[in-house]
Amino acid sequence: MRRGHARKNPRRAESMFVPAEAGQKHRPAVGKKEPVNQDALWLIFPLVFGAIFVAVPILAVYTKLKRGRMFLELANRMGWHFSSGDPFDIPSAYKFFDRLNQGENHKASNVIWSSSYGLDFQAFGYDYLIEGSEGYDAHRLTAIVVQARFPFKPISIRPKRFGHRLAKMVGFQDIDFEWDEFNRAFRVTSADKEFAYEVVNQRTIDLLMQYRRWSVDVFAQYVLVYTGKLFGREDYAAGLGLACGFVQRLPRYLADKLRSQ
Repeated sequence: MRRGHARKNPRRAESMFVPAEAGQKHRPAVGKKEPVNQDALWLIFPLVFGAIFVAVPILAVYTKLKRGRMFLELANRMGWHFSSGDPFDIPSAYKFFDRLNQGENHKASNVIWSSSYGLDFQAFGYDYLIEGSEGYDAHRLTAIVVQARFPFKPISIRPKRFGHRLAKMVGFQDIDFEWDEFNRAFRVTSADKEFAYEVVNQRTIDLLMQYRRWSVDVFAQYVLVYTGKLFGREDYAAGLGLACGFVQRLPRYLADKLRSQ
């Protein structure tokens, strides 16, 4: 039986000769982006900046209220007194401390006061402004002041930083002690070197080495301790331990001598 040949489909054959340009007219565009609506962007930017402008002060107020609640809870738990304001006019009361007299517009807040280890103390937040090349920079820290029962001669004990080492190289002298590790960790300055040696004795050095990020300033009967930053909840107990321990490690003969002056 003779096989027949399949008949060609004329329409299919014609489609094989469609010009490329004609075929491309019907292909969907791949990866083609829609033009950005510039008008929509001009609407979005003000909304974003407006939200930030509103959110920043709200966040600052929230943070302030949150810290205030933390201080109040801490004071209630420890049996201390607390005020969100400054009932003691702290910037004027302690203006003899260089650290609390920097810049301008000094303000104290969230003040806690009571006694610890038999010594009266005040703990407070401290704000001030320092003028820079592009305006004023805001600075904040927390500090504790303990009142001793005898007057000190001024002494400053600060964690040693690169700037202190550089100052010593060009002639600014601090007081060196027998323990090299302590000398590397702290910079001690005082107009009365012999008095500084009596106050910063071996027991005091042992205490200070446990608080390497803390600074201690003494003036008259007051001892100021701080880290240069805001305290967390656990820092209050640490700061009181340092300030009160500093006073308690003063030799008895020296304390009696200072009381008699």
